[in-house]
Amino acid sequence: RAAAATRRGVAVNAKSGDTFPRDWLKRDNFPLIAGFLGWTIPSSIPVGSYEGASLFYRLNESIADQFSHFTWGPVGKWENWSA
Repeated sequence: RAAAATRRGVAVNAKSGDTFPRDWLKRDNFPLIAGFLGWTIPSSIPVGSYEGASLFYRLNESIADQFSHFTWGPVGKWENWSA
């Protein structure tokens, strides 16, 4: 019980109605950086199941493939479509 009393918590002013700390992103960027690196680094390792390519490369390749025909309209000669 003594350890629980010495923990540092977030002070919230209940009278103002603000129950969520609005500066949550400014407090600690480590989870964002660790999450990004924790996914990017392992997925960048080439593996044999992708014929020597990495999951990150395949993901970017599929995104680039989809963007290559992103601006095309409907197939055919339909003149009444708008973007």
